[in-house]
Amino acid sequence: MQKIFNVRTEEDMDSVSLFIKEIKKVNQIVLLTGELGSGKTALVRRFAKMHGIESVMSPTFNLLHIYSNDKIRISHADLYRIDSFQHIRELNLEEIIEQSDITFIEWAEKGKDIFNSYPAIKIIIEFDKDCRRVEVVWQ
Repeated sequence: MQKIFNVRTEEDMDSVSLFIKEIKKVNQIVLLTGELGSGKTALVRRFAKMHGIESVMSPTFNLLHIYSNDKIRISHADLYRIDSFQHIRELNLEEIIEQSDITFIEWAEKGKDIFNSYPAIKIIIEFDKDCRRVEVVWQ
């Protein structure tokens, strides 16, 4: 199934976040695809804020951030700088996914073989100067 959202501001990502909250499963992974600056981290930030977590930063340089409170554990990985499957394995993403309520993975196409055994929501973000088209695909 799929659903399309047209987003103009970061706050508009709240509708996408609410939708993810409605369809997510246990140990859910969300595979994020989009150009640099398209809004992948903004979506994670809005989802986290909806769950009472205020400070979310891009994991581009650290590769992985984990945010939690007494209600949810959110993992957020960015595979942009990963150059081999071995480096993905070294992040222990499978263990992190199992320990998290939801894991957002930016540039997930670099590690798609790892994620096949998990329920996945795929999000494709395309943008021009005025609007982002956010496509959510799930089973």
